[in-house]
Amino acid sequence: MQNRMRQLQEFLEQEMPEHKVLSELEHLQEDMENQEQRIAVLGEFKRGKSSIINALLQEELMPVDVLPTTAVLHKIKHGQSDLATVYTDDEEIESIASHQQSLMNYTYESQYQHVNFIELYQPLDHLGDNVELIDTPGIGDLNDHRFEVTYEHIPRADLIIFVFDMTTPIRKTELTYLRDTVLPLAMGEIMYVANFSDRVDEEEVDEVIEYMEKKLKKITGHKEKVYAVSSLFAMEDDEDEEWQAFEHAVKEKITTGKSAEQKERIWQRRFYHSFSKVDHEMELIRELQHAEQEELQALIEKLEQMEADQARHRQQLDVYTQDRQQEIMQLTTSSLAHFMEELENKVIDEVDSFEGENIKVFFEKQLPKTMEHEVRAWINMNAPKVDHLMAKVRYEIGKGLAQLFRNEFDQTRLQSSEPFMSIDQWQSSFSTTHKKTNSSLKAGAVGGGAAAIVGAFGASMVTLPLLLVGMPFLKDYFKDHKLKKFKKEAIPLIREETERISHQLHEQFAIYIRQQLEDFKHQAMTAYQETLLERKTMIEQDLKHRHAQTDRRETNLQAWDLLKTSIEVREHETVSTHS
Repeated sequence: MQNRMRQLQEFLEQEMPEHKVLSELEHLQEDMENQEQRIAVLGEFKRGKSSIINALLQEELMPVDVLPTTAVLHKIKHGQSDLATVYTDDEEIESIASHQQSLMNYTYESQYQHVNFIELYQPLDHLGDNVELIDTPGIGDLNDHRFEVTYEHIPRADLIIFVFDMTTPIRKTELTYLRDTVLPLAMGEIMYVANFSDRVDEEEVDEVIEYMEKKLKKITGHKEKVYAVSSLFAMEDDEDEEWQAFEHAVKEKITTGKSAEQKERIWQRRFYHSFSKVDHEMELIRELQHAEQEELQALIEKLEQMEADQARHRQQLDVYTQDRQQEIMQLTTSSLAHFMEELENKVIDEVDSFEGENIKVFFEKQLPKTMEHEVRAWINMNAPKVDHLMAKVRYEIGKGLAQLFRNEFDQTRLQSSEPFMSIDQWQSSFSTTHKKTNSSLKAGAVGGGAAAIVGAFGASMVTLPLLLVGMPFLKDYFKDHKLKKFKKEAIPLIREETERISHQLHEQFAIYIRQQLEDFKHQAMTAYQETLLERKTMIEQDLKHRHAQTDRRETNLQAWDLLKTSIEVREHETVSTHS
């Protein structure tokens, strides 16, 4: 395979030096040389991915129980070091202490906006000294890091551990992500694990696992085993029976002699996946080569018409995103109204039931802490749901534009076996476009709704009850201890303040959703426009240099045909040998 890779690489360097497949081949070559067993841990926010890794490490290292904004990818390799290395997008390197509190700092948006990944070294000899554990961002993260996971780390993983939460077994979003992204891109094996078995009644565990396995069978086509574990019990007792079964299965998949054959198959699959992309490009070039000049000119006119139609498409996109924004806000508003009613009742009950002497401490410390905790908990629960819905909108926007592109070209004779840009390519283009543009979103907004919305509140969330304390007439009540009358006067004011919280929460969610959708539209239309320009330039260059380049292009196509035949023959021989 090394020879085939070298041939394909040389061909691309000479004919398509900017092709993305070159970086894929570089990654493949790197993986073949390093011989690492790469284990990627995937799953939604708050499903226990990091706690599963901590249990595998037998150390409380990865941050857990934090806001769902852990969009920094962590790579954990075998070794021992008190320092972790932070790699940024602009290739700067920073060393930080390798402990949980230090890593916790990178779970918040202001810290991780430009972080590519964090590399740590921990003893992994119980799994294998060539193992690399990858703790990935959660599904639903709208940051560029999610695309890095999707388009780089999933195909490169020798083993994927997909983590579910046993208390809410298999959401629709998880099945969608598995079916549309993980299964098509995964080259290695996939293990499924249901965390938090300690939160489910013991007699219900088997029933829940059976339900989850049936759900998975519907999308994979065959029976899948789901391991029920408790990362909590595993940390307390590494001899825990459930955990032992899961960890043994992980070791077996990456340490047996069979794993060497598995890696070879993974490398083969990755190579032919990259090869097929180049083959598709060459078929497009072949179609251009044999097209008549009039057909190419007609195609340019089609592209120009598509450029002229962009304003209409943008208007249609505006209507679509406005409808989705309204739907998402309706769901958020309904949940918010229910929450605020409960919060108001809880605060008033606490005021009514207060019989202590130090009412000033009650209002300055106890009540603010209660309110802040409740508001943060609601945001943490609802912001990921909003992010899931918006991620779906983003996907549908890409799907719609890719289909539009395909439909337009289906009207021409120049049709490829695949659309000019697939759904996955659109999603990747969104990520690339986002990196190239100066987004109007405030720093951190794309890193997760919870952090953005909490950040938008600033100190006001914490100081709401202090506004009551600061009122002069209430100070008199503190002084004179007229508790009953104080409660009567304070409760209407508390209602006013909880109403203000409700209004501000509603406003911040609306701003966040609107800004995200605006950003999606901008990214999508920019990617669409760039694709039109790219195709138009390609055809114009073909027409301009048609006669001068005909012989050279024909020679290149012949060279590709020879290379393709050689590679396909060897692929057939390899398949025959394995079978």
